This record gives sequence, structure tokens and C-alpha cells, in this order.
Amino acid sequence: RGAQLFEAVGIHEEVVELCLKGTVSRVSGANFADFEADQKQLARLAFNPMRGIAQGGLLKYVHGEEYHAYNPDVVMQLQKAVQNDDYTAYLQYAETVNTRPVAMLRDLMQLKLAGEPIPLDEVE
Repeated sequence: RGAQLFEAVGIHEEVVELCLKGTVSRVSGANFADFEADQKQLARLAFNPMRGIAQGGLLKYVHGEEYHAYNPDVVMQLQKAVQNDDYTAYLQYAETVNTRPVAMLRDLMQLKLAGEPIPLDEVE
């Protein structure tokens, strides 16, 4: 109870302060207005008589629903590259992963090239 053995990622400071007091949160994100908008969208979908009941897909890939970083296309491309030791297939896999929609925090980051290398004799 209240051990706070986690860090809030992607939650605005205002929400953390009110709802998760004392929890570490180094990456801001969704605020109360965002959560409200999500709930309104879910309510519209839930009470739309013209749309059938969806099975969901938050944890499992469902075609035509929420995007998943590890969808069947990505997994099959990786398996093909690894099982056949095929560098061209790996390059296709890498292209798919590097151009996919933002699905996780690391998708928002890019490598920053270093400046001049430090000579090994200067490293302690």
C-alpha cells in the first residue's frame, strides 16, 4: 500500500500531484483534459447502436483496431530475417520499425551523433 515502487510515465504533473502524490514522474504527458477526451470517445463508441461490440485490442493485436508495435507484419519480418540469416529482410524489418507510428517512448527519440572522439589515452 502506497509503496510507490513505480514511476509515472506520460502523465502530466497536475495529475501526478493530485492522484499519485509523491510518485516520481520525469516525463510529463496526459492531463485531465486528455483523460476526459479519451473517456468521451470511449463512451461514443460504447453507446453507438450502428457499431457492433468490438473485442478490444489493448493487449492483443486486432486487425483494424489500435496500432500495436509488435503487429504480425513486424514479427514476421523479424523472424524471416533471423531464421534465414537474410540481411535484406533485416533491412526491410528495420525500415518498418523506424517508420512506424509512434507507439512507445523510444519512438520519440533519435540518436545524437557524438562530436570528436576522445583519444583512448585520455580515458581513465
